[in-house]
Formats: sequence, structure tokens, C-alpha cells
Amino acid sequence: MTTPLSHLTDKWKKHVVLGDKIAPNQYEAAAFESLNARLHSGDVAVGGSRRHQPFEDYLLPKQEFAQLIEKKQTRLAVKGTAEHYLEQKQQEIVEKLSLLRKSIGVVDGASSPG
Repeated sequence: MTTPLSHLTDKWKKHVVLGDKIAPNQYEAAAFESLNARLHSGDVAVGGSRRHQPFEDYLLPKQEFAQLIEKKQTRLAVKGTAEHYLEQKQQEIVEKLSLLRKSIGVVDGASSPG
């Protein structure tokens, strides 16, 4: 049987791997440090835990979200599709540029685009 070493960082390898032997206490400490880091990053979840639950548990169930969409109660800042959002933003930019041109007036040496 081979011992898994993928969780060992370079820092730990020099303390855990001693020639062809494994230092069990250091191996265990490295495993717990790796587990702790993965818990905090969200890479690992703990069943029944409130603090380290799977990411999906934080999300609304799909059916509930679909109902909110139908009722238009999602409270999302962006409505519709990405294309619609981008069109709105482009229109806002054009309007603001137009206002800017009007407020600046004619500038010597500058040409007005289309």
C-alpha cells in the first residue's frame, strides 16, 4: 500500500518524508493543516455543518427561484438578458456623450464623430 502524499506542501515534505519512511505525527499534522485550509476555502464541505456546508446549500432551490422569476420578485439589479443589459448601457453611454458634447460646445481643432 502506498501512502498518499498529494496534500503535502514542500514545507511539510521535508518533515514528513524521511528517506523511505514517513513520520506519522508530521504526516497527520500536514493532513489536518491541508484539511483546515480546504475547509476555509470552501473546497471541502462537512455534512450537517452550518459553517462548512456545501456551496449549493446557500443557493435558493431552482423551483423557488423559478417562482420568484414568474412573480418578478427576484430583487435582482439586472433584469432580462445580458444582451438587453448591454444594449441599455450602450444607450446610456451614447446619451451621456451627447450631453457632454452639448455642455462642452465647439472645441477648436476637434472633429465631431458622426
